[in-house]
Amino acid sequence: MSLPASSHYPTDPRPPEAFFRAAEALPVPLRERACHVITENNRVLEACGDIDAARFGAPMNDSHASLRDDHEVSIPALDELTELLRKDPAEAGARLTGAGFGGACVALCRTGTAAAAGRRAVTRVNAAGAAATLLIPASTPPQDHKKRGSDE
Repeated sequence: MSLPASSHYPTDPRPPEAFFRAAEALPVPLRERACHVITENNRVLEACGDIDAARFGAPMNDSHASLRDDHEVSIPALDELTELLRKDPAEAGARLTGAGFGGACVALCRTGTAAAAGRRAVTRVNAAGAAATLLIPASTPPQDHKKRGSDE
């Protein structure tokens, strides 16, 4: 998938600091929303690089914190669920997904551990009164992300 021709962020010569300076002039809460967008773009660019799963988890965790604190679209139940998932030794990163304000989270787990890690987190959060459901996609063979989109 390529970016639309009107997208300037990846090739914009201004460093992120220039965007932060511009965001400072915005009123609250627009300033925080702009900071989320700027930092989220940086996290996406980092995640698109050649990083392993453990390092990929850090931008996921940071993304959730930004969605919670700057964009204010998380809810306490999702914060608790992502925190439980992050504490699990099988998990590398967790964040809310979708439009926010409830809904779902996604977690990056070590191969073969997603079902057990998900069950542990859902059991704990449901014991506290939530109504979480565990959804795990069918297994697919690992893919080399470097080959996607190549002409080889």
